[in-house]
Amino acid sequence: MLAPVTPFITEKIYQKLKKTFKLKEESIHLFDWPGFDENLIDDKIENAFGLADEIITAVLSIRDRKKIGVRWPLSQLLVVVNQENAEFVNLTKDIILRQCNVKELKILSKKPEWVRLQIRVNHNMLAKRFKEKEPIIVGKLIQLSPESVKQKLDKGESVIVEVDDEKYELSSDEVYIEEVLPENWAASGFQDGSVYLNIEINEDLFSEGLSREIIRRIQDLRKEAGLKKTDKAKAVVLLEKGYVPKVKRFKKDIEARTGTLIEIHEIKELKEKFVVKANIRGVEVIVGLKPL
Repeated sequence: MLAPVTPFITEKIYQKLKKTFKLKEESIHLFDWPGFDENLIDDKIENAFGLADEIITAVLSIRDRKKIGVRWPLSQLLVVVNQENAEFVNLTKDIILRQCNVKELKILSKKPEWVRLQIRVNHNMLAKRFKEKEPIIVGKLIQLSPESVKQKLDKGESVIVEVDDEKYELSSDEVYIEEVLPENWAASGFQDGSVYLNIEINEDLFSEGLSREIIRRIQDLRKEAGLKKTDKAKAVVLLEKGYVPKVKRFKKDIEARTGTLIEIHEIKELKEKFVVKANIRGVEVIVGLKPL
């Protein structure tokens, strides 16, 4: 199926397979278009993975907006969906957690109680249209229930404000609803629901995130040194005093992910040939690598 899109790459791959498995056809481009068995199509799985993709995209958009890289673990993700989609989310829950690097996922049928709606207006548009009456109209508008205003806007209807027995229609360009969340939460919507992500990074999450950043630096140094995955090496990681025991908790994980022996100490001078220095979220980190 890739042949029409990447003809040269697929042909090269096929020629290697042809030689290894003694295939008869001369070229990948001489094969018939592959068929499929409709009985093997599982709509439930396809819908579940489609929804998971939307949720992951929404979470990553929050991370991007808040400048929290995916290497940094977060504690909790709330997914608000209807009952049918809740079943789909359950099917792909582990994948969502892994791709978003979040510890816990909860499925809700409605938005959390701490989400507060607030009426917002485009003052420039209203001032241009209503001139000196704009403050009075806005004053009347904010007395309305945010929920009732949202219902009208969701239906594509205008919001009507009455001032001195005169009615004024406000469009969705002039008035909108904004969610007000606690400081440690951020939200994003997708076609079939919304997500709320706890963006607070506590001490444990910070230590884990720091260790993942160290893994990246070690992998970069291995690449700089021209090492293969099977080549042995030793890395010395230097940290500010308070972070040494915190990162040591992840020593085995760092070694497993990098294929490198690790020593972790307080900051000092390094004699290793390959060295990188970094300031990671305010923490000074120095990593030295020595091939073995």
